[in-house]
Amino acid sequence: MAHPSWGSEKAIQEAYGKASEAVGLKFVAGLLSIRDLGFEAYNAQGQRIDTSLEPTRYELMFKSALSVQLKTQVLKFERLGPDRYRCAVQHDLIMTKVDPKGGKPIKVVLQTRSQDDWVRRPRGWRQSVIRTQQQDYVEAKP
Repeated sequence: MAHPSWGSEKAIQEAYGKASEAVGLKFVAGLLSIRDLGFEAYNAQGQRIDTSLEPTRYELMFKSALSVQLKTQVLKFERLGPDRYRCAVQHDLIMTKVDPKGGKPIKVVLQTRSQDDWVRRPRGWRQSVIRTQQQDYVEAKP
């Protein structure tokens, strides 16, 4: 018999996949659709981020990108209760954009390690909190 948490872990993994697909399409509403109503985000210094600005920030970022891709890997699932999970996650946001100095395409990678909390709602699993632990920005030629 399958472990009871496997279905939950699979559903959370699928939600990350949905967000990654939305990023590839530059579809901000799709990216944000996995979030719970009271969603909170914290930077690496533990300060709460104003998430009301995120849709505009993502729109501007996607508009400036020739292409964008999000790769997410869940490193660890921790069951906090029947309807709650905490995940250790590695997110790699890979964008190709035009270098304003040289006019040639450059690849930019934002590597983020976070601790994400999830809650089960009637409409499925929703991301309730992201706590960024580390973030690195890498620029390279495509």
